[in-house]
Amino acid sequence: MPEIGLETPNTSAYIQSELTKLDIPFHTIINGSGVVGTIGEGEPCLMLRSDIDGLPMAEESGEEFASINGNMHACGHDMHAATLLGAAHILKAHESELKGTVKLFFQPGEEGYNGSDEAIAEGVLENPHVDRAFAMHVVSTVPTGVIVYGERPMAAAYNWKIVVEGVAGHGSMPDSCVDPITAAAHVHIGLQEILAREISPMSELVITCGAFNAGDAGNAIPQSATMQGTIRVFDKKTEELAKKRITEIASGIAQTYRCAATTTFGRPSPAVFNDKEFMEQCVEYAKQTLPQAQLYGGAHGMGSEDFGSISQACTANYMMIGAAAGPLNECYGQHNPHVRFDENALPMSSALYASVAMNWLSDNAK
Repeated sequence: MPEIGLETPNTSAYIQSELTKLDIPFHTIINGSGVVGTIGEGEPCLMLRSDIDGLPMAEESGEEFASINGNMHACGHDMHAATLLGAAHILKAHESELKGTVKLFFQPGEEGYNGSDEAIAEGVLENPHVDRAFAMHVVSTVPTGVIVYGERPMAAAYNWKIVVEGVAGHGSMPDSCVDPITAAAHVHIGLQEILAREISPMSELVITCGAFNAGDAGNAIPQSATMQGTIRVFDKKTEELAKKRITEIASGIAQTYRCAATTTFGRPSPAVFNDKEFMEQCVEYAKQTLPQAQLYGGAHGMGSEDFGSISQACTANYMMIGAAAGPLNECYGQHNPHVRFDENALPMSSALYASVAMNWLSDNAK
């Protein structure tokens, strides 16, 4: 039952039913789609977060449980929800041993909907106040049993949209029209020069155009062409330069071809910055709890994750765990309709979630 964005009523209802069976108190946020449970009481408080939303793509994994509603958990968020429910079972069974409060946050709207921002605005980090936040993500192209971590594992991401306006008309009379497709195509090429000639090779920046749409008929020149994409970046200076130049290049090239361009940017998903001390504590907990696991530091990539907002609002750590469902040369990456995940990663992930919560609370009891 994969659901999209900030509206995940069936997923949320299932999570609520499982928490009810465990006698774990909870409340909902984000129009009833986000679920926040608590185990234990008092200070300090550590929050475990899992995202729960899917992607709008038809599943082609071949799994017997493959979704049939046109949506898919192609990023493994169903694994994350199951992992946190598994941790809830463990933590509830050991509730009397907890030296504080564990907050369980099942978050909708990670995939481009800024769900963590919505949750923060609704007070997910308060009542009780969250002292530490921890999250994990499965990776379909990393072997099961491998855990990777780093101080800067995920980049910031901004969606952008460029609309190039021309003058529509019949395809037989291009001289009486102003073709926005030609202008937009040159804008797309021009954007590549930002990386090639304007950004230091030492900086980290990715500019992607993932959608290009114009017209409905092959014999007509359309009124407009629309391009959509993302910026992925770590430092603010590079981000500001990229946004400035995208706007300038789109406008300048459009004018060259007698068109006009409007550029807009969506809400940001900030970079994930892990607290070094807390990260190192979590690594030790992982070694103690999962001695068979292989741990590798230095995780650093241009993917994005809206846990970044949480990591910038409180002390946090974010790790990744392998869940490759077969030989790596046969595995698909995430956001692919054929992707599969190894469910053997689930008990490991649940154990690590529970271990981080129990051990950190014990080490920092007040």
